[in-house]
Amino acid sequence: MKKIILILAIYFMVTPTFALAEELTLDNRKLVEEFGANIFKEKLDSYDPKELGLWYLKRKYHQKWDSVKNDEFEFDDTKIWAFEQLKKRLESIEPIDKKAKYHLYLSASFGKYDFKQKRFPIKRALTKRGYMSYWGQGEFVFASPSSNLMFANIDESVNYIPMEKEKAKAFVKSRKDKYGNVARDILAHYIYTIINYKEKTKFKSNGEPMTINFKANLESVEFMSKDKKTIFHKSIFSKSDPKEEEKKSVDTKIAKKREKRPIKWIKVDKDKCQSQGGEIKEGICNVNWHQADKICKGLDARVPKIADFKDLVQECNGSLPAKQERRTLSPLSMITSSVEIKNIKNIPYQRCLKKHAIPQEDVSYWSDFIGRGRATRFSFNRASERYINADSKREMYVVCVE
Repeated sequence: MKKIILILAIYFMVTPTFALAEELTLDNRKLVEEFGANIFKEKLDSYDPKELGLWYLKRKYHQKWDSVKNDEFEFDDTKIWAFEQLKKRLESIEPIDKKAKYHLYLSASFGKYDFKQKRFPIKRALTKRGYMSYWGQGEFVFASPSSNLMFANIDESVNYIPMEKEKAKAFVKSRKDKYGNVARDILAHYIYTIINYKEKTKFKSNGEPMTINFKANLESVEFMSKDKKTIFHKSIFSKSDPKEEEKKSVDTKIAKKREKRPIKWIKVDKDKCQSQGGEIKEGICNVNWHQADKICKGLDARVPKIADFKDLVQECNGSLPAKQERRTLSPLSMITSSVEIKNIKNIPYQRCLKKHAIPQEDVSYWSDFIGRGRATRFSFNRASERYINADSKREMYVVCVE
């Protein structure tokens, strides 16, 4: 099986010691470039030839780009020429061996002996929060430590060297100098396979080279002397199934969404509304924000959060505005948005809201207090929110959630 050594720097560790350069079969930056080239190669048909050609023209043939950019006809032809050059370049790239084993040497150290468990704990070894950072050469992959390598099956419980007391005593003594200092530095040798790699940033024709997110499965770790001649302990990792990991991730996201949804939406009746000085308009309680807060608390409930409203919109299969549209629209805007048109025509959406005690979709409802005297309000047709002075006497409609 092909063996490749990829040595990277880890943010919270001492830089690895590259003691035996002859073990390296590829320079790490060159290897990273090969991954980036393969990503381009696999997705080549999905890119616009002129956009990709422009990107490669700027990256690889900057002087040529500078000489043709002012002549739109020559510029257009040169983008296609650059795309053809890129295709030729990618044809020379070997495909990644998916079964390849990668080697990683990291500086680590052993801590004070644990007499109860009869072992030395390992410091500065890989942990669940750890990630590797690496560079490309700038042709396909960004030439800065902006790409990341994560391990799917890190197990921190393997970070130790077992040793009986008498042997451990002699081990420490052998590493002590004449001043009593103990040399505790060792190497951690990891063997792993890459199970997934993908473009981290979306490609833009006027953008920078890509950055890559890698995911890997660890096979084993050997804690050894810095000269690599003595192995103190070796541990085997349990493999992570990529499909199972993806399923767990999806299940977790679904569970979190369900947790966020309110249990019950409550319509405020006439008596409760009027007890706080409010009045019923069009069948809905109309009050200021502080009255709304008191009414909901009196029902052992609360004023809904914006997230509650948006969750209900999604639950009822309504439409939410895009980010750029949310900046310009509010419940009081006179502009009829595309989202509002969709929601007005969506009869099942309106029926679903009524089942959740939302009698009307075209009015604004009070939302939660956000501090500094400000609250928010929400419109179901526009599916958008707006800030408002909570201390003002302005009245809005109220529903509660428990």
